[in-house]
Amino acid sequence: MREPMRILVSALVMLAPALAWAHGADPAVAYITSPSGVGNVADDGIELLWVDADRSIPTGTATVDFYYTNRQPPTFQAGERPDDLEGEVIVTGIWEKEMPNEYFWDTTNVPAGSYLLWSQVVEPPEENMAIQIIGFSPGIVTVAHPGDPVHPAIYMTSPSSPFKFSDTSFDLTWEAFDPDGTGRVRLEAQIGADGTPILIADDLPVTPNRYVWDTSGLEENDWILKATITDARGLSFYHYSPYVLLVTHDVPDLDAGVVDSGTAPPARDGGVDAGLRIKGPATDSCACTARPTEASRAPWWLAVLLLIRRRR
Repeated sequence: MREPMRILVSALVMLAPALAWAHGADPAVAYITSPSGVGNVADDGIELLWVDADRSIPTGTATVDFYYTNRQPPTFQAGERPDDLEGEVIVTGIWEKEMPNEYFWDTTNVPAGSYLLWSQVVEPPEENMAIQIIGFSPGIVTVAHPGDPVHPAIYMTSPSSPFKFSDTSFDLTWEAFDPDGTGRVRLEAQIGADGTPILIADDLPVTPNRYVWDTSGLEENDWILKATITDARGLSFYHYSPYVLLVTHDVPDLDAGVVDSGTAPPARDGGVDAGLRIKGPATDSCACTARPTEASRAPWWLAVLLLIRRRR
């Protein structure tokens, strides 16, 4: 498939309804909805909630598997499965057609630490035309048993959709859990999963959870963003952005004046990237036109156009 068309198809996949059917050529995905955010501390267990197709398929039984990990791969495209994706089993083989979509995760024997959860839908071989999307949780679970240190956690909340782009600056935002009050935040960016990370900022306070990134001199490309929290005890946790950020300095001149890339469709979780995100703030708009000091918003089709033009 030609690259511009592949990008457009990928974008359309990410615009599928939150209840994406796991049949035929439609995306096979279970979107985790809870736990979300940070500060979800569990000793003996925590409730998992998700949405999926909730119906039978003619060719057999689709099932849902859930995993937990503290080693998230760099942001990746929807439908891809990175080689370094890993996780410990929470539960496998839950029938997709069964409701309610909830499961109590017994964390009694899970080591203390902060974890990101992910899901996959496993379909019968006859459904092999479906796109399988790895769905990451919209938040972090921190497991702590009596006497254990309570680990910090961070969740990068921007970009909050696949249609965010930046010319001169971009708001990086995050949610952080800092149990001992000594956490500091480090922000990095890279091009591609194997790219060399560059430092955006270091030794930032946990709050305010916002940093304006100067992108005016950056190479035009898709940038993967990463946030890491480390506290005085030496405990740390990192999280890659839910979506890649397109940096482009070739924005069409629209008569409407200042445009705004923040009016993208509702985000979900799992991943262009590391996640098709269900929740996310609308604070990560970007300055993209003649008035670089202002946040800007553009219709989603403009972002798609930029993605296609960038790859020609």
